[in-house]
Amino acid sequence: MKKIKLIVIVFFVFFSCNTNEKEININNENTETISVEKAESNIKSKKLLAKNIEYIPLETTEESLFGNIDDLQIIDNLFFILDKRNSKGVFVFDKTGKFLYKIQRLGLGSGEYSKITDFKHNKITNELEIYDDGQQKIIIYNIKGEFIREINNKVNFYRFFPLDKNQRYYYTIFFKNKLKLNQDKEYRLFKIDNKSSNIIYNALSFNDDLTYQKILGLPQNFYSVYGDNAVLFYEAYNNHIYELKNDSISVKYKIDFVDSTIPDGFVESDIKSKIEYVNKNKFSFVHEILFENAEELTFNYTNGNLLAQFTYNKKSKKAHQYRSCYVENDNIRFRPSIYINKDASYSIIEPFEILRMEKESLSSPVKKIFGKLKETSNPVIVKMKR
Repeated sequence: MKKIKLIVIVFFVFFSCNTNEKEININNENTETISVEKAESNIKSKKLLAKNIEYIPLETTEESLFGNIDDLQIIDNLFFILDKRNSKGVFVFDKTGKFLYKIQRLGLGSGEYSKITDFKHNKITNELEIYDDGQQKIIIYNIKGEFIREINNKVNFYRFFPLDKNQRYYYTIFFKNKLKLNQDKEYRLFKIDNKSSNIIYNALSFNDDLTYQKILGLPQNFYSVYGDNAVLFYEAYNNHIYELKNDSISVKYKIDFVDSTIPDGFVESDIKSKIEYVNKNKFSFVHEILFENAEELTFNYTNGNLLAQFTYNKKSKKAHQYRSCYVENDNIRFRPSIYINKDASYSIIEPFEILRMEKESLSSPVKKIFGKLKETSNPVIVKMKR
């Protein structure tokens, strides 16, 4: 669903330095290794028998039609759907799929963006934050999509995560930035106070021996840990999952894909060669962290052209993984989740997938729901209660 797109961005930092700046070292002392054994053979035919299913067709009108789901977030029982490239906006639907409103303010003025690079919900302020790297600013809206204010960063980055009204994590994996501290190093991860424009700390130096990570256009992201004052973070082609908490960073998990693990020091001459090399050798890497609480960690990973979901029970140390979900009574199959919270997992079914299904084999309730859909309709969200 999420398409890979190569992006080339020069990362310039103009923040003034202060005496509180510091480099944070990574703590590896309590790292837990999670083994995903024989990844490819285990997931080729595996499916999850899904139960307690609810199908939610997203209303399709001229106003609500979007092209792609680049991100799905559920806030106050509303679906917030980001479409970066086609409609270039955030579309909001209620829990039944009824369209409510959208944020689609293209332009160069106040409250407007030229493109959407990243989108986050600030849980502390209950505000929506859109990052436009073209204008180097974060645009902040209230939960109804009304413009509030802007943060002019004077900085290009790729991902960010709001901690409160002022402090945020920023990340880049593109070109080396121009920030110089007392150490002659350049960094990928920053914690910044936007009110004072001060950099609180830096981490993940480009000088570290992690050259295989340096690839553009693949997922890197932050994820909040449910019920804990911490943030999980990962990088493309690096199977470490970091925990960012207070002013410390640790490698919380190391994902071992055994024979499918990308070798340390992996480097190729150019981006295209890197992608081809990984796919040819069917190496696995973490594609998306979806959820963590006291009981489990769930993430998606890729193996060649396969996408699988892996859930690890932290208490029993047992795990299960699957490529697709299957609703036996309805004879419906769909892909792994793209969003999980404490109550449910959420996936999608595209209209073209529905139209290709054998209508005779579908249950009557499903036929009633899917019967009105066209190939140009918005997707159907599948909610699986946990």
